[in-house]
Amino acid sequence: MKRKILALFLALTLIFSMSATAVTAFAATGPAITLEKKDAYVGDNVSIVVSIENNPGLWGMDLRISYDKSAMTLTSVDNGTFFQSSEWTKGNLSADVYTLSYEAGDLADITTASGTLATLNFTIKDDATPGTYAVNASYNSGDIINISFADVDFTITNGSITVANKPVPVTGVSLDKTTATVKTGNTVTLTPVFAPDTATNKNVTWSSSNEAVA
Repeated sequence: MKRKILALFLALTLIFSMSATAVTAFAATGPAITLEKKDAYVGDNVSIVVSIENNPGLWGMDLRISYDKSAMTLTSVDNGTFFQSSEWTKGNLSADVYTLSYEAGDLADITTASGTLATLNFTIKDDATPGTYAVNASYNSGDIINISFADVDFTITNGSITVANKPVPVTGVSLDKTTATVKTGNTVTLTPVFAPDTATNKNVTWSSSNEAVA
């Protein structure tokens, strides 16, 4: 993460001018980053929101996003409402680990608000095996810093995408018999035939137009 000389000068100036009480008040407790959990079908597009809560005021952040590239593709990333677009360095979508990288422009941009950090847009591959795939966030020492360039620790709740095969709709239903002759008291079995044969839901409900007869 680049350190700007001007940023360092402004940050140190502010630190020396703040009272100990003010500095203590600047730090909130329980900083947290949360990634959504979503369900999707094979071949779907799905978005995971990365949110931040109990923000103590950040100068910069490098947040590493990892996921199973054999099952999904990261197609795009949308900046959220937390950092301005000018403070965001777009990462490499094809990298093994995608990095959400931010650096505040100046002290006036430091915020303690909570909100959306980014939205990760994935496409589930057509040959993905159904199952639950983790979408994880992580960081190293020095990756998340406040205005004094001190590390800020975050609790991370990772996300996931649970993938299922896409349902195959029924396009038609017929019977294995078009006519049947049944003597009184006897039975006949009718078997439904579905099109396509790979249809997901093959449940049927039987009814009679005259239950006094059949």
